[in-house]
Amino acid sequence: MTLHPNWYKSALCTVALSLSACGGGGGEGGTATTSAQGVLLDSAVAGIGYRAGSLSGVTDADGRFTYQPGTQVTFFIGDIEIGTVTAGAIVTPLDMVHGASDATHPTVTNILRFLQTLDDDGDPANGIQISAAVRSAAAGMSLDFAQPVSTFGDELAVQNVVSSLTAARSEGQRTLVDVEPAREHFRRTLAQITVSGNLPSGIGERLSDAEMRGYTDEFGQGLWQWVSNIDATLSMGGQQLHTQGGVVLVHTQVDGAPGVSYQDDCDLHGPLEVTDSDDGDDSLDSGYYCPNGQAETAYYRLAPSNFRIELRCDQQPLVSLSMRKLSDTPAFDNGSLTFTSSNNPDLSVSTGVCGAIGQFHNRLSGMEEREMQEASVRVVAPYQGERIELDMTFDTTALAVATYAVGGAGGVEVTVSSPLFRNTGFDESPEAVGGSVTLLAVDGTSVVGTYSLTLEGYLGDQDSVSGSFALDLN
Repeated sequence: MTLHPNWYKSALCTVALSLSACGGGGGEGGTATTSAQGVLLDSAVAGIGYRAGSLSGVTDADGRFTYQPGTQVTFFIGDIEIGTVTAGAIVTPLDMVHGASDATHPTVTNILRFLQTLDDDGDPANGIQISAAVRSAAAGMSLDFAQPVSTFGDELAVQNVVSSLTAARSEGQRTLVDVEPAREHFRRTLAQITVSGNLPSGIGERLSDAEMRGYTDEFGQGLWQWVSNIDATLSMGGQQLHTQGGVVLVHTQVDGAPGVSYQDDCDLHGPLEVTDSDDGDDSLDSGYYCPNGQAETAYYRLAPSNFRIELRCDQQPLVSLSMRKLSDTPAFDNGSLTFTSSNNPDLSVSTGVCGAIGQFHNRLSGMEEREMQEASVRVVAPYQGERIELDMTFDTTALAVATYAVGGAGGVEVTVSSPLFRNTGFDESPEAVGGSVTLLAVDGTSVVGTYSLTLEGYLGDQDSVSGSFALDLN
């Protein structure tokens, strides 16, 4: 079932840890620019006008706009001003309203309802498109979004504007979108930003190699969330492996002496010492993923301690890695794990827990043809001076609330590993040969579940284990 492309892991580790310009060829790393690209999201909002200092235009199909760092950006439809905010890599209606903390703020809600109502096809899930006809129809109009939600919806002036503008949509006239659906759609959009790094290519302030190293030196120590995404084909030995998917995990860094840090990828082995002299032998050879094109690595700053790295071939992004600092404290505190065993010490811990959640679809072609799908959850916790790792691989591309039996189609493969198991004469990484895993709650960055398993070591010795786990990677 499992087929993780090792080159992909090496690429992510090399880019994230050493910031080496992996992928031979010219143009690697790029240079800083005086302008940057941002994206307006309530879904991507395409076709809305903007002014950002001396720059102006209409957002593209991905909701992108161009700005100069440090300037204000104003968004508008015709003469209706939607809001003004300090320009950045990601802008949402929440950012446009001073003092707003979530979608329930009346002004935020009113903006969300208005934008979603004007969507050309009426389905904001596939993006919000403001047509040229709607922009033209809005000339000479104005609206006040800073009023109570009920007043905004009932006001005759608002109703007249909505009626006139929606008449210019491809789908024709409609009334204002209801409050709760508008808010819920926006909440899902915010979750997707955090979960998948699901942003258009090139968003943020472009950085040079030296600037990227400078920022990561400045912000390095602490707890980080990494969100990686891949959509690429590896060519090797007459075979092609196309991989599509992503992983979210947490990582800590502790700064030591100058040029030395201790980095923990949340695995069984704990922190590793990394020095400036490390040469990045695991770097990705662009001959595998970009054999006939121009390979490059591009760096972007999305926020003061939020960065994005893209590996590209002929300007097309193949792998992206978004790194967001969660805390200045370099310690894991991302869940809980209980473990009851017939042969090994029991465990119940809610500190020091970390993990990863991933989903992949792999297609192998060439001399051998295969198609594979998998979703994985890894939970790592401190265990009697060592660590214990619960590694679950599900035969599905999308985790769902359900019970998964061990083995077989649609099931789960589980390995429970710890160096401590050797003290009881058991295999360090026994595999489950029976039992099940139940997922009780799932989203892109968190999961809650229980397990009851029969583990078997390589000599045939068995252990009955059970327990619960929870991960929150935000």
